Amino acid sequence: MDLEDLLVWRSFDRRGYERHARRATGADVPVSLAGRRVLVTGATQGIGHALAQGLARRGADLELWCRDPARAERLRDELLAAGAAAVGLCIADLGDLDAVRREASRTGDAPLDAVLHNAGLLPLERARTPQGFEVTYGVHLLGPLVLTEALLPRLRARAARVVWMTSGGAYTQRLHPGVLRDGVETRDRYDGVRSYAQTKRGQIVVADALHRLLAPGVSAFSVHPGWVDTRAVRESLPGFHRRMGPHLRTPEQGADGALWLSTAALGEQALARGGMWFDRRPVGQHPLPWTRPGRRTLQAFLQQCVEDAGLGAGPLAGLAGVV
Repeated sequence: MDLEDLLVWRSFDRRGYERHARRATGADVPVSLAGRRVLVTGATQGIGHALAQGLARRGADLELWCRDPARAERLRDELLAAGAAAVGLCIADLGDLDAVRREASRTGDAPLDAVLHNAGLLPLERARTPQGFEVTYGVHLLGPLVLTEALLPRLRARAARVVWMTSGGAYTQRLHPGVLRDGVETRDRYDGVRSYAQTKRGQIVVADALHRLLAPGVSAFSVHPGWVDTRAVRESLPGFHRRMGPHLRTPEQGADGALWLSTAALGEQALARGGMWFDRRPVGQHPLPWTRPGRRTLQAFLQQCVEDAGLGAGPLAGLAGVV
């Protein structure tokens, strides 16, 4: 590890990305992705938009899951002009599990090479999904799980990769399954930042469990993008953005790790490893030792996700059993 990586702000920021890019080895993102089909959620802005653009410029066939129909249509035109082979749209809120199941049933059976679970939000006020769950829990965990299960036949047809876009904010969190359904309370008030970070910790756990359950037929990874200059950061963390703005990564830099994980020739060792990645390298999940959960906590969390997502009778029912 570079000494500068011991200073989070010199690792997660733009300087860290530039330093890490200079040391990169191994296969790069392919110049052409012709013939590959990739699904991206949350593609209309920020990191998701950069991911979709990077895939489109290389000629990939895209499926985009978006909430806003008008923005999705504009994005489709933009990506086709950039070089995408085709762009299919699914309009659904990932927090609405009924809508996710309905839209997934309409996507056909074309094999998928990768799924990028990128959609996210950081609300400052408590909100709930149509099924009654706190919204970050629904959008970051339950919806993606329902979507992944619905897509499994298409994923297995190509030994696909499932990549979860998590956050370095998860590093500060010890998993607390009991608070996820309703969100984190701090001094009797909803804490959107901690609720976000809790669900991001949960994504890391879910990705690991999916990998153990589905590999080698399907590989699952989590990746964090560093500190990126996005609309969500500007609106939800204005103080942080004012302090760090000049040093934040661009959306393209934040998207690089997920784009690479989902498309590059990783090799058997990396595919077998799964795990969490940052700037094209595997990284530890618990730099703060007190955040490491016990086996019972992991099982309780995964079983809760299975039950809340309504997966008890399907192929992901055994997630908790792989811990």
